[in-house]
Formats: sequence, C-alpha cells, structure tokens
Amino acid sequence: MGIPLDNAVEIVVSCTNDAQYGGLYTIGRDGSARRVYDTPCMGIASYRDHYIVASQSPGHVKRNQSRPFETDSVRSGDIPHSILCLDKQFRMLSNVCVEPWGMGDLHDALVRDNELYVVDTYGNGVVTFQITDSRQGESPAFGPFFLSGLRHWRYSSASEPDACHLNSIAFVRGRLYASMFGPFTRYREYEQRQSDGQVIDITDGFRPIQDHRPSPPAPVVISGLADPHSLLESNGQLMLAESRSRRILVDGVPTITFADGYVRGLLQLSASLWIGFSKSRHANIGVAETSVLLFDMERNSVIRRAVIPAREVYDIAPAL
Repeated sequence: MGIPLDNAVEIVVSCTNDAQYGGLYTIGRDGSARRVYDTPCMGIASYRDHYIVASQSPGHVKRNQSRPFETDSVRSGDIPHSILCLDKQFRMLSNVCVEPWGMGDLHDALVRDNELYVVDTYGNGVVTFQITDSRQGESPAFGPFFLSGLRHWRYSSASEPDACHLNSIAFVRGRLYASMFGPFTRYREYEQRQSDGQVIDITDGFRPIQDHRPSPPAPVVISGLADPHSLLESNGQLMLAESRSRRILVDGVPTITFADGYVRGLLQLSASLWIGFSKSRHANIGVAETSVLLFDMERNSVIRRAVIPAREVYDIAPAL
C-alpha cells in the first residue's frame, strides 16, 4: 500500500508473528503509529532510497513460470518467504521468492556497499546477494535493480533446519557478527535451553553460493546469552538486545535493564536509542502493549513512547 508521508515521520518499525496487525509502521515525532504495509515483516535495510525488507508473509506462492525467482503479482502476501523492495512511500515494487536459493524463515537484512546480506534462519545461515543495475543471467528483478546470489555462510554443527536460530547480523569493528540462540544441532533445540545464546564472528566463513559445504567453525565473541537479537555497532562497540533478560548489552556488559517485556529491535541516533518492546514471549514478565521507546542513554531516562497495535516488534530503521 502506498501512503504519502510528511516530515514528521521519524522511524519505521517492523512487526512479525501477527497476521492481522503485522507489517510496517511509521512512528511520528508526536508518538503516533501509522501502518504502511500490512503483511508480517522482519529485518529492514535500505538501498538508494528504497526499503529492503525480509518478509515471512503467509499465503499462496504465485511464481512466474519463466523466471522462478519472480512473481506474477506484487500484491503483498503472495510469497511465504521473500525479499521485498519498496519505495519511499512504501509502495511494493517487487518481491523476490527465496525458495530457489533454498532459503526460508528470513530474519535480518543488511546492506553494505552494493551487497545485500540476508539471514536464512531456516537454513542456519546468511546469504549474500549482489545488487546490480542490469540483469546478469537469470538474476531476478528487484524494484529498479537486480539480485545475483554471491556467497553463503552455514553454521557447521547444525544437522537440521533452524537448529541454532540465527537471527541478527551487523558489522562491528570491520567484522561481521551474527547472533544465535545457541550452538545446537537439532530442529528448534534452543527451545529446551534458554541461556546458551552466542554472538559469533562469521566474517571469514563465506563460500561461493554454489558450494554447499558447511562453513568452518566461527569464533565465539560472547556466550551465555538469553535470546540475543538486534546487533549494532555503537561507538566502535557491540550493542545488542538480550531479549529474554530484558537487557541492553555493550561489549557483553549490561548497560540498561527493563522490568518487563521482550526487548527486541534497536536503533541508535546519537545519544538516544530506540528500543522495541513486545508482548510476553519467552519472558516471565510481559507488557500489556507492544511499543517502541526513545531512550536517553546519557540521562538513563525515557524520552517518549509510541504504542503499536501488533504483537511483536522485530526491527527498527530510520525513515528515508
């Protein structure tokens, strides 16, 4: 859906696991939340004035028979797992089905230079794509651009899908870090063990996309975490949300702790930090309303809060 925006829009928030109210919301400086895309979304990135969104949209797969990566419709909800390209007004330009690459349950998305990194949680890995201005072979159209598969990293110990629950990625001090719920081997094994989460360094483990061997073991940066998410670099340090423990950590040291909610979704703007709070999920203490807070890190206080009528916040990004 395309909705005109005004200068009051400050951030964009993705909401997931909610077929009725999931999607993308803009948050204005007056604290108002406005739904601008109506299908559950995960990671948000940007490239040349376009939003790139990892989508877990439920629905019928309607592929273009001549090009398996593309769809005959750009209506939201046609693809279960896809990479979306939206313009600045949140109009859908294209959705690229990721099943031909063997991907599913997408989480984070990150753009660096002309490369797109997408977390393939189902496949316990990260896949990188080249974003180009012209088609190369069978590369699918992606808005005004094209995507070509480049490399992949796969967790070496996993023997079944979604074993370690890889979820977030970020470049920190020039290295590519990834967060996961634990060094597990079996499907959703992390559900039985709640404080084995890790941040690992996957920089040197990527292989060509045609090479399906697992990557070499990745060095562990931080361990013993309860549901780590939302990695970002903050003044040369690694910041993350330890969601189940309701804490924000900087280089492994707790800096902010909250009384309730499932903390996930971070965006730093100078000395302020946007933080997402979801209704109870894996947390002993839930919140009545899903929201995002703008937090003053210097004064250790909340600047303002915006309520979102959805179940779970996943990611927060600056508005284009």
